[in-house]
Amino acid sequence: MNEIPTHYYKNQWYKDIGFNIEPLDDVFNNVGEKLFKPHQLDFHQFLFITDGKGQHEVDFNTINLEENTIIPLVIGQVQSYVKYQNLKGFVVVFTSDFILQNEINLRYLFNYSIFNTIVKPFDFKCDNDVIQLVQLLFETFVNNHGFAREELMRNY
Repeated sequence: MNEIPTHYYKNQWYKDIGFNIEPLDDVFNNVGEKLFKPHQLDFHQFLFITDGKGQHEVDFNTINLEENTIIPLVIGQVQSYVKYQNLKGFVVVFTSDFILQNEINLRYLFNYSIFNTIVKPFDFKCDNDVIQLVQLLFETFVNNHGFAREELMRNY
């Protein structure tokens, strides 16, 4: 039986802060073919689709993608991208250490269903407020020298 490979967080890719947000096209170009085969992550991820329609596999369930859709993925979930889709969007990647600054954050992290792997994988349609938060998150990340940058990103 084939084991499902794990993709590990790499500090050199993600600026040593435990967080990254980048366009989906860049992820495909940087990571390549292994994205299209089932794999697990040792970090958390949000897949945010800004344009196009397609599908994504999470825990061997097909999730339909469309404009302004977010799919949350947590450590250990199995995912695979579907090839040859005309999707635009962002991949938000973060480690537990990025979020967990104290015990309050730990309780927060696991009290919400988006971080619960027992719940069937899901997506949700974003309203304008969520879209604006993702845009702010991206702008804050790109601005390397902003005041309290990491704290702002954690809050977004």
